[in-house]
Amino acid sequence: MRKELIAKLQMPKRTVLNRNIPKKQFYEQAELSNQEKELIKDDIESIYLLSICRQDTLNVPKYVEEDLHYEEIYWVFVSLKSTKRFEKVCKAIHRAFPNPVVLVCSNAGQEIAVSTGHKRLNQNVSSKSVVEELNLSPFIDPYSHDEGVVRFIERLSFPSLSHQNLYLFYDDLSKATEASQIISLIGSYPSKELSLLDSTRVIKEINLNAEELLRLKKEHDDQTDFGEKMNTHIKVKQEETKKEKLINQLKELC
Repeated sequence: MRKELIAKLQMPKRTVLNRNIPKKQFYEQAELSNQEKELIKDDIESIYLLSICRQDTLNVPKYVEEDLHYEEIYWVFVSLKSTKRFEKVCKAIHRAFPNPVVLVCSNAGQEIAVSTGHKRLNQNVSSKSVVEELNLSPFIDPYSHDEGVVRFIERLSFPSLSHQNLYLFYDDLSKATEASQIISLIGSYPSKELSLLDSTRVIKEINLNAEELLRLKKEHDDQTDFGEKMNTHIKVKQEETKKEKLINQLKELC
């Protein structure tokens, strides 16, 4: 699958390594907690360094400014034994590398999920970096002909990304991954850059809406007064109506 993915993403040959990183070497050398080391041992089958994007291999200028150092971008491919702790595994892998990472995980069904997370230098320890909020795509079949999946893969391909500098190159990947939640919601994906940005905004509203719905439903279940339960029920219906409107907005953008 790795070779096919390299081809699909049109990775320039000079950036490609496709080199195995032994698990023992990985968790012994990386600064990981004991819990994270157990995650690597138990949930990961193999780790490969797919590609390193640098100014000299990609012909894209590095970006260095204050706490942002984008001089190398690592593409890491991980085969998972289990996806039960998928998000925790992603956090551990991102933390293990000092540079920004594009993490591609495959499950037993040969589906893949992509994870990105911008990094900043730690203000207290300048030699270390801090991972910002992670973006996680759903698991998708990379060989699927579904419109949403095809558009997402195309958006991740190297020719589709900004070549102005490595920060913007990675930012395009991060935005594309964040917007991939649309595939789970409506089975599609934005075809234009402007739609991608608008879709990301709507997705954030949908996530907030989902959190509010969970809170209200729990509140409704805990209430015993009939009048209070009715008021909460009305609020739940209002949030559900809001969700439908947001979903329709996504459909219009795609």
